[in-house]
Amino acid sequence: MTVNRTAIFIFAVTLLGTDTFDALAADSPKASAAERARLQGALEAAQANVFGVNGLDAAYELLAVTDAATRSGAADVATQSGASLLSVIERATASSETAGGSAAQDSIDQLLDLKFSAGSSGLEAIVGAIDIAMQRLMTVAEAAQVATIESNGDWDARIDALTALGDLQASAAQANLAADAERIGRAFDRAFATVSEDAHNVTGSDRVVALNAIRTGRDERLADAASNNVQTVAAELRAAEQSADDDIDLAGASDLDAAMEDSTCVETGLTEASQGRGLEAIERDCMLSGHTTSAARCTTRNLSFVCYKADAGGESLTYVYRGTPEEDDLRIACGTGNILESMSVPADGAPYRSANTRHALTCAPIGDRADSE
Repeated sequence: MTVNRTAIFIFAVTLLGTDTFDALAADSPKASAAERARLQGALEAAQANVFGVNGLDAAYELLAVTDAATRSGAADVATQSGASLLSVIERATASSETAGGSAAQDSIDQLLDLKFSAGSSGLEAIVGAIDIAMQRLMTVAEAAQVATIESNGDWDARIDALTALGDLQASAAQANLAADAERIGRAFDRAFATVSEDAHNVTGSDRVVALNAIRTGRDERLADAASNNVQTVAAELRAAEQSADDDIDLAGASDLDAAMEDSTCVETGLTEASQGRGLEAIERDCMLSGHTTSAARCTTRNLSFVCYKADAGGESLTYVYRGTPEEDDLRIACGTGNILESMSVPADGAPYRSANTRHALTCAPIGDRADSE
């Protein structure tokens, strides 16, 4: 019997229900006409990036729109955006299933990242769809790695496949897909035994040492996945967000981070020594704030000033625009020594103060604040 996985996927997300977005949005204050129009424009811009593309890159912006619309009480926009996001996930999953190999693994990594954000936002319909997609691709990736290991071909290729199988198990564990993690773990153990037997038959080889290192590495990744799984991290992010909201209520605009509003655009620069640490958390925080991530620089159109802030491993530049509600508060919060006035900002963006800091990420309001690359 032929199994139509696409049909199963669509049926499953239908059961999960886009009504979920309506229910969540109903718990938020109803969006103003201007806010709804802004979100609708952001949705249309995000949807325009979807045509002819089978990857998951567009999913990040759609997820940000869905979350922002849900929080704003724009139920119709949230439902439209959620439906578009589910469609992107399905197309990307089907494409990666067909391609197999590294394409499936890359999509699994992206889906895991999306699940962190969707789970933190309480978008359970999206989380459910991501789970289904990950399970489909994990089956494909597992079969490909096992086939390589059992081929008795190139030793290095078999070792790489065994390592990838351990990574796959850790991804399943981190995604809270316990049954999949257990199944892949059993496949890893069988594959390890097979390759280990071959290694012992090669006299004077360091293959056994290499194999043991792979198993130790797998075990360490599993331990990390257990303590930093999606459910745990989502709960921590929700708690941190609530704490930040409480701080804003108590302190008003006295702190720069608390004073940031929808119209600001923030660039993050990292030093080479930081090696990108913390970038995934910055991306998640950006999406959770209702903004979108980009490699482009913030626009300098209608700029009032840029506020510098030194972060661990780099700098952040906050672009504040003329006539926005937060302009005066942010100028006070930033402090004179950290401000670069618009007349001193080049058209292609403010320079970072440290010579070894390189632009890594822009967090911009959806649709209108980041210049195109």
